[in-house]
Amino acid sequence: YPAFISGGTGIWFGTSLRGRPAIEGFARLRHPDLPPHAVRHCRQATVAWTVFLALNTSVAIGSAIWGNLRFWTVWNGGISYALMGLMFAMEFAVRLRRQA
Repeated sequence: YPAFISGGTGIWFGTSLRGRPAIEGFARLRHPDLPPHAVRHCRQATVAWTVFLALNTSVAIGSAIWGNLRFWTVWNGGISYALMGLMFAMEFAVRLRRQA
């Protein structure tokens, strides 16, 4: 289940890079007229999330196949969520800094 969620979201983010990146779509819900620097940031953030989600999916699958139940539980029930929170906080900080 964790691999499907992370992988599916990663695929969605990654395929969105062919056109309007997913994060740009979210941003335009609130700010329809994004300036060019914000559009670049949205693309870069979508790339970063795609890479993160691909790595997270790999660990989730690897821990299910080769790991033990304890590692799988700790990774998928805690560490991956903590890393997602950290990733979000870092992206938010970068976004605020670029807006200043």
